[in-house]
Amino acid sequence: MPSIPTCNSPTSANAGTQSREVYCSDAKGKVYDEKYCHGYRKPNTSQTCELDFNPAEDPSCKYTWYATQWTDCEFQSCSERNKGKKTRRVICGTVLDDDGNMKKLDEEKCNATKKYHDVEDCEITNEEVEKNCGDEEARARKGVWFSGPWGECSKKCGGGRRTRTVLCMLGNRPTTDVKVCGEEDVLFTSEDCNPGSCDGTI
Repeated sequence: MPSIPTCNSPTSANAGTQSREVYCSDAKGKVYDEKYCHGYRKPNTSQTCELDFNPAEDPSCKYTWYATQWTDCEFQSCSERNKGKKTRRVICGTVLDDDGNMKKLDEEKCNATKKYHDVEDCEITNEEVEKNCGDEEARARKGVWFSGPWGECSKKCGGGRRTRTVLCMLGNRPTTDVKVCGEEDVLFTSEDCNPGSCDGTI
């Protein structure tokens, strides 16, 4: 059976190729390794033939997929770290002339099973990750001050003190490293209370 050349085959328009299997065997048809037969007597496994149609006129040759170059590897997210994506544009088209001018066509005209993929994983450099995630990671390492309710005043009158618990929280856990919350932003743990005179006058 003749095989059809590819669309870009250098053969003539109606030229195809016939092929066959060739084995080393005896008169009874038993197959042996090729080393037992004379190589110079081995028949050709293929020959050219003439087709009754021009394969270049077949739709699969006239309409084909074209793709642009890949974009640079694009950063996705800090959670993905070094995993990026690169993309390219893929269109269905046909060549109009020998100068390579192309016309874009509806995708239905091209074979969907042969369409090039337009998205591909790629690796982001550590420098790019730091550029995009440095501030975010710094915020993740920064704690926040939390305070509890004020306790009872130490005196009913005449000036007393009351206290509260203040914690530096990093994520969902308290930490003793108060620097991550900012020592200059620390909340007061105590304050004056009930400054009024005990005889009813201030």
